[in-house]
Amino acid sequence: MRAGHLQRRQNHEGNEMKETEEFLAAEMNKLSAQERAKVLDDLHCVGEELQETPEMIQQSLSEFDYLVQNCDDRIYSIAVNQNRAYVEDSEFRLKFLRANMYDTRKSVHQMMSFLNQKALYFGEDKVAHDIAASDLNEDEVELMRSGFFQIQDGRDRNGRVMVYHSVTRIPSQCTIEKMVRVMYHLFYNILTSIQEAQKKGIIMIYYDESKGRDNSKPPGFNFLSTSHHFGNSLPIHISALHLCLHSSPGSLALHNRLLKFLLKALPQSTRTRARLHYGSDLERQYKLQGYGIPLDTFPVDSGGNIRVEIQNAWCKGYMDEGSTIGQQGGHKNATITLIFGGIWQTDILFGRGRLVQYHHGNVRFREFLDEHIEEYENLPRNQRRKASVGYTRELVSNGNRFLKENGNDGWIVCDFEEAVGKVLQFYRTSRRNRKYMSSGTEAGYIG
Repeated sequence: MRAGHLQRRQNHEGNEMKETEEFLAAEMNKLSAQERAKVLDDLHCVGEELQETPEMIQQSLSEFDYLVQNCDDRIYSIAVNQNRAYVEDSEFRLKFLRANMYDTRKSVHQMMSFLNQKALYFGEDKVAHDIAASDLNEDEVELMRSGFFQIQDGRDRNGRVMVYHSVTRIPSQCTIEKMVRVMYHLFYNILTSIQEAQKKGIIMIYYDESKGRDNSKPPGFNFLSTSHHFGNSLPIHISALHLCLHSSPGSLALHNRLLKFLLKALPQSTRTRARLHYGSDLERQYKLQGYGIPLDTFPVDSGGNIRVEIQNAWCKGYMDEGSTIGQQGGHKNATITLIFGGIWQTDILFGRGRLVQYHHGNVRFREFLDEHIEEYENLPRNQRRKASVGYTRELVSNGNRFLKENGNDGWIVCDFEEAVGKVLQFYRTSRRNRKYMSSGTEAGYIG
């Protein structure tokens, strides 16, 4: 009896979502066998990280610049007159290249769209300048704290950043302008500053929360369409999109019409990586787990209750009022104040003790600088700092984070100048160790 009821319910749900399911299947059928295999690998956490070489980066940046020079875009011209270094910065352009898998035409088109959207929502006077968290007003900060978007603690099975999105938490009085400004801070300031997110893409989880639904009015077509249009301009590659819908009378039929409309507005690479999951909270989360998404840090429990401690950690990790701004490669990136998801093997830790000294990232840090020690020592003194800046940039571009302890709160990302200082300190210590071998001080000690 129970099994028969479950089967009938699943058949009913399948019929309600049939139009969207068929649309997604048709999108997959448009792909070549090789493209389909790549999509499935990404969905099931076995996809490979974007592979780059210095030659590939340089050639792509040259092609990018050539295409830009042949563009006639009013907002881009304004940006050049405002701050040429901002829009010509290699790290800035590289974000768009990575987001589009080095398709230079798509990358240039997206950058132009990004600048136009930025001018629309922040003003033309801001188009070639950084937008900081301090530029958000009180309502926008409160929207950020609501948890309607959250970066989930940890990573999926393939080491990718997971972003949780709850439409039911969007306040009814929220305007599209507020939504877009918050999205800019989250996706551009925070996510594009994470090297892993640039190279591996992110996992987007659209979750229809089962509780609190009666008090929330779902956003309309125009609202969602406009926010998606802005989202498409952001240099973020979505490796997988999970659409998790709550089964309640009539809800799936509504979502069927809404989702098909929105999916059509997404790039094909995102549409083909979208998967639908419907049922109870327990059922939907069980399906997500099969795609390599951990549930121990999921923002909602299996009973549909919001996990307040997870939301509080999100706010503390990314929305502390005292968060600083770090300068790297000519662009300011919002520093991730408290480290979410723990320390990675590639992290370079500042501190004392054997655990810090023999951490994998610290060992590799010393090995990397040792490889350049002869080159460094042969430089005139007035050129050594410039060389240290170059070494630091190379480490950062390879995904290494420089972290220091923040009292009892955990680890925080150091600013770029602190990281350069540690490189200089390494070489000073190495020189002193060679001079005073009897002192017992170990070369490369990070402290």
